[in-house]
Amino acid sequence: MPAKSADAITESGEPLAETPGVKFLRMEGDCAVREVEAGSYRFATAMK
Repeated sequence: MPAKSADAITESGEPLAETPGVKFLRMEGDCAVREVEAGSYRFATAMK
């Protein structure tokens, strides 16, 4: 997902580090690669 950094993404308004079932894998340029378990998520990021 597009992001300036791994910490720039939230899920339902909470930091992804606190979201069960979501694991940070790596940054690829301006994108954060995450592994997510099955479920419903509402991700948000600010790209400026």
